[in-house]
Amino acid sequence: MVLSMDRWVGKVAVVTGAASGIGAAIVNQLVEKGLIVVGIDLHPEPIEERAKILSGKKGKLYAIKADIGKEEDVLRAFKWITENLGPVHILANNAGYGKFGSLMDDDTETWKTVLNTNVLGLCMASREAIKIMRANNINGHIVHTNSTLGHRALFEGREILNPEDIADGVVYALSTPEHVQVIFTIFFNDWNDTLLHAVKTNINQEGDILNAIDRISQNLASLHILVINAGYGEYDSLLDDDTKT
Repeated sequence: MVLSMDRWVGKVAVVTGAASGIGAAIVNQLVEKGLIVVGIDLHPEPIEERAKILSGKKGKLYAIKADIGKEEDVLRAFKWITENLGPVHILANNAGYGKFGSLMDDDTETWKTVLNTNVLGLCMASREAIKIMRANNINGHIVHTNSTLGHRALFEGREILNPEDIADGVVYALSTPEHVQVIFTIFFNDWNDTLLHAVKTNINQEGDILNAIDRISQNLASLHILVINAGYGEYDSLLDDDTKT
């Protein structure tokens, strides 16, 4: 498999939540690779400053002020992009909002902000990008940035990934051929500092399976992908085989 970003050079990419952190790291890499990047954020000033820093790079960066949780802002942003820069080829849904609280103590407005930004904002941006891609017959790409906070309450003893790590994963996904479907790119930085871990398990024994899943959860993170590949077979017939086989 040949990895290449050539087909994206000069194309329009939209990154939400681009003012800092993961969004800013994605912006940096895409501009470096020669894309026309639009950073959307409620606070566009850091993106404007970043555009100046990246002015000598192969691509170009634009900033748009918008609240990704408000439909009118989303529609306005994508309309401006289409009319001024061209059709969207890539969307990186990175904008997110989080606040530590409990069901007992949090207020409804906070929940609305979380849902509008993290759920509805992602859906609205994706909808508008897909409309543009379909209208222009574009084989585009949409990247969703998820957080393990949706699966684990605490991160005690866990390393937090650098924004550049996530940006590397995004560029890898974009670099694969069109027929390759990248669902998750997962990085592990601990548990003996290795990326591949072996767990001895008899897949026929429920106790072994439960112990394996528990060990993975305790030492790495919640399970995101399960590939069931284990199998057993013998060439024989219904008349000759035994019940144990």
